[in-house]
Amino acid sequence: MADPRVGAVGLGNTLWFTWLRRPLGAALRRTVHLATTVPHDRVSALAALDALRGLPWVLAERRRVPPQVEARLASLEASQENSRARRYVS
Repeated sequence: MADPRVGAVGLGNTLWFTWLRRPLGAALRRTVHLATTVPHDRVSALAALDALRGLPWVLAERRRVPPQVEARLASLEASQENSRARRYVS
């Protein structure tokens, strides 16, 4: 049985990376995708809450990736959304 803390940390890290480095539109899209696809359970809720607690730090440290890096990240979105490799399952 998987440790639910691993999924919680993974979800929090994904949200922080997204908001630290991606443009606003991409960050919003990724956040909405995660909000609609992660399990709606206590572990996911706590992970989202932890990520929100870090929001002041994230906004202060926000540095977008260069356009060529963003283009490559954007090209991965479809495969990430359809992949079974990363599931934040508790």
